[in-house]
Amino acid sequence: MIKSLILASAVCVAMVTSASAASRCDEAQRAAIETKIKALPEGDQKTAAMKEWELSTKAFNEKNLNDCDSHMNAATKAGGIDNGEGGNG
Repeated sequence: MIKSLILASAVCVAMVTSASAASRCDEAQRAAIETKIKALPEGDQKTAAMKEWELSTKAFNEKNLNDCDSHMNAATKAGGIDNGEGGNG
């Protein structure tokens, strides 16, 4: 029984830590991505990225970090911006 509780606690801690580490909705990361979006040349790519950025800002202000993260990811993809997570973009 105690082993099961310890194992369950460890799994919960791992999941929470993983989710926290994956969050991109903190001031520093948001500022870095905003700078990259604003540096894009005018056009459809920048317009799409800015739209997602604005949606991420709304979610951030509402403390909805899941939606904020989702829109931040969409903004970086729309803008063709390296998202800093390794991989290709």
